Amino acid sequence: MYILIITINTFRCDLGDRLNGTAPKLDSALADASKLMRGIDGDRINRVMEGAEKFTTMLGANSESVDKALKDAPEITRKVSQSADRLDLVLKEAQKLLGDGDTKGVIQEIATMARSIRSLADNLDKRTAEMASGINRFTGPGLRDLEALTSDARKTINDVGRAVRNLERNPSQLITGGRSGIPEYGR
Repeated sequence: MYILIITINTFRCDLGDRLNGTAPKLDSALADASKLMRGIDGDRINRVMEGAEKFTTMLGANSESVDKALKDAPEITRKVSQSADRLDLVLKEAQKLLGDGDTKGVIQEIATMARSIRSLADNLDKRTAEMASGINRFTGPGLRDLEALTSDARKTINDVGRAVRNLERNPSQLITGGRSGIPEYGR
């Protein structure tokens, strides 16, 4: 019996020493957690999440219009390219008609402009295809991923808030790990 009491007292001293050694670390951790929580602007995060949710809702509500615009883009590009070809022909005929002199500089500028329009039409066709691909990726799995991220971020923020409130109510749980399932008896 005497050995048991000595063992318990030794255990108590070791436990006390360990707790005293971890107290500064716990104070530092609590201070860091407090700074972190003060730095989080919950209202701002909620506004960002609401904005993202409104955007995805609006995009979903207008998906037919977006799809139509993407389907019509190649046709518009083709028409612009045809117009550039026609403009080139008109300019060549005008140059033949006007001949040399003061008008030659104007005709050359118009020809340069027509080439620029053709180049623009060609680049527009390439860019439209790239944009259509990107929008299709975003409106498909990318949109679902964004919605899942939004939902997970809200849950995480709520969990962090709940953990901090629990920690404020019972800071000893960092040391003890919460409530023990071992009953305590009076001494």
